[in-house]
Amino acid sequence: MNWYFLVEGKTERRIYPQWISYLMPHLSRINSPGDAQNNNYYLISGGGFPSLLDNHLADSIADINACGNYDWLILALDADFLSISERMKEVYDFITDKNLTLHNCTLEIIVQNRCIETWFLGNQ
Repeated sequence: MNWYFLVEGKTERRIYPQWISYLMPHLSRINSPGDAQNNNYYLISGGGFPSLLDNHLADSIADINACGNYDWLILALDADFLSISERMKEVYDFITDKNLTLHNCTLEIIVQNRCIETWFLGNQ
């Protein structure tokens, strides 16, 4: 199984590899989406919101569809001042408006409520 992680910012880019190594130690990180073979993951930061949607989501979906061997697209972003359901609706509306389609890959959205940095401040 291959995983493609599109995360919102710098904090996620640092912490998600640690979480992945703990939760799915059988996965190996790769440096290019085209390098995925078996039990690999690729992780890229969208550089914040709304850049994550406006500049990176369509490219990530294009990468996944071109490679054809990703099972999961994990989109991790902050809720900020929206509810979790409002942020998810915003993502799904963007995908619909831009007519984006994933082929043979499942999208899973992780909405960090309020933001990942708040999680860390609240759990010191």
